[in-house]
Amino acid sequence: MHRPTAFQRTSRRMALKAWFRARPKQPMVSVHRGLWQAFPENSLSAILAARSWDVVEIDVQLDRDGTPYLMHDDTLARMTGDAHQVSAIDARHRETLRLKTGAGGASAPLTDEPVPTL
Repeated sequence: MHRPTAFQRTSRRMALKAWFRARPKQPMVSVHRGLWQAFPENSLSAILAARSWDVVEIDVQLDRDGTPYLMHDDTLARMTGDAHQVSAIDARHRETLRLKTGAGGASAPLTDEPVPTL
């Protein structure tokens, strides 16, 4: 996995501080798991649709190989229908999974959206 250099980390930190200083003193609006009401939660579509909000919060988990991917729960059942634990699968298994609509659940249909990785 690529690790940012000290220069990159410092640059990001400085950019974030500048962004906060430039904002008027008002509450920030955060969208948890992206715009999941219209797209599968934590999907790339949900994140891109929520870009107009101040902050898009995502949930990151690691698979068995240590690859970070987006999933809120400890199991895959609610969002993919797969009964495995998040940390028990490898990249090959994860690539076969598709997300369910919205917030998932037993009756939610599957979409064509894959489980995104970082």
